[in-house]
Amino acid sequence: MKNISTSILIFLGEKIAKNYLSQNNVFAYPTFREIRKILGKHCKDPRQVVNAIYYLKARKYIKIKKVKNVRYVYLTTLGAIQFVKISSLFLDKKLTDGKKSIVIISIPQKKRKSRDFIIRKLKSEKVQKITKSIYLSNYQFSPNFYLLVRLFQLENYLVLGDFQEQGRFQERVQ
Repeated sequence: MKNISTSILIFLGEKIAKNYLSQNNVFAYPTFREIRKILGKHCKDPRQVVNAIYYLKARKYIKIKKVKNVRYVYLTTLGAIQFVKISSLFLDKKLTDGKKSIVIISIPQKKRKSRDFIIRKLKSEKVQKITKSIYLSNYQFSPNFYLLVRLFQLENYLVLGDFQEQGRFQERVQ
């Protein structure tokens, strides 16, 4: 059941992360029926999807709201944090032309838990550490990384961008 519940979290989280990048004000939350339809194909028993949704709801990762006889599934803040923990910060797409993704971290002591979480996550992604607060990667940032930054309110403390081997730095707009 954990695989199905993580699939639901990833489905909801990626949908929200893509919406953050598009700067679209209108977001269509998935319905209960859509989730059952999409994930029901991967399960032997369709009841597993309902049990996984109950599991996530009991742990307060999602909320289900009924509007005009349609049940919408909302990802809560706890659910978004859980999604960020299990998702990847970088895409599988490798950067070309000698470019690298760069992360410069300058998070104060009062946000130590967020800082330590990001550093642990970067280390688990096998990102090259240049100095104590500068990290390089050959891969492109995923929308999940921007969701993580906004979720922990770290926009003022992180610089994300592309770095070329010739020494030019181009800041990426969030």
